[in-house]
Amino acid sequence: MLRNWLKLSGVLWIAVLAMLLLVVPVLAETPLGAGPDNPLSPSGEWVELPVGAMQFYGFHEKGDGEEVRVTMEVVPHYGTTFEIWSKEEVRMWGEELDFTAIGAGTLSHDCEPDDEVGKMNWLGTFTSSGDYFVVVKHEAGPVSYYKLTVSGKDVSFPFAPQPAAAPQPAAAPQPAAAPAAAMAGESPETAMAPTGSWMELPAGKEHWYQFSYLADTGPEHDGDLPLITVSMSVEEPADNARFDVWTQEEIDRLVAEGEDITAADPTKGHCVGTGSADEFRHEDYSWSGTFPTTGVYYVRVQHTHCRCEPAYYQLLVSGRSVSY
Repeated sequence: MLRNWLKLSGVLWIAVLAMLLLVVPVLAETPLGAGPDNPLSPSGEWVELPVGAMQFYGFHEKGDGEEVRVTMEVVPHYGTTFEIWSKEEVRMWGEELDFTAIGAGTLSHDCEPDDEVGKMNWLGTFTSSGDYFVVVKHEAGPVSYYKLTVSGKDVSFPFAPQPAAAPQPAAAPQPAAAPAAAMAGESPETAMAPTGSWMELPAGKEHWYQFSYLADTGPEHDGDLPLITVSMSVEEPADNARFDVWTQEEIDRLVAEGEDITAADPTKGHCVGTGSADEFRHEDYSWSGTFPTTGVYYVRVQHTHCRCEPAYYQLLVSGRSVSY
């Protein structure tokens, strides 16, 4: 009887061991994004990152020297960073060896330490074709929220996409807004008149305004072009919005070829001027100037990238040869 029981117990142990061997590979699989063996592709959508966690993103690069750009917005602005790793850095990380990352995100120059949203970026090139990783690290502070993008001429994403967000409860149907009202000011084609009314500008958005300018020489025909003044007041915090001034020609180049706000590339559109702070004026930002030709000109109001609350402002364009 004892011999039979021992035989039966031996069979049961073999069966249990076989089941464990089948289960172990499933348990060993890294959750999506938790490690370099199962990375995500960046979606550009907001993602929650728990305290102390890491998230791995992967991309493929041809290695022909073309620029690759990685950008990340994060709330709160501190405690979360990203690094760029190759497979060699991944190997050293796995073996707990000291290593130096290929690169790391740096805080954008237009962000301040007290901004709600931190904006980080990295720009570089690769000389070897292969798979690379962006590692987002939550190193300090409360729960972090971030959105990550990777772009470049020869960048591709052979890895899993970001999981879809949980579906939200269906909201009650709302009356459709009039198309003209919904689009007013969202682009140069739907630019508004700068009447000085108080406006709300949501985070990450921009408003466009247009005005007409008559480049006469004045009643005395002295050759002086009429002065234009653009002024903007912003409810605190005053750096929540800024404005710049554009000609129609620069608008066309902006749309056709992409913006170069610093004018470093003469082949791309760039603004004529930007509003600057003036302690001697009542307004928060102002710009004054003239144009050599009669025509339609534009003012763009942009929300500051480093803040997440709406901006409240009023914009006014004045001058004896200005109309709108």
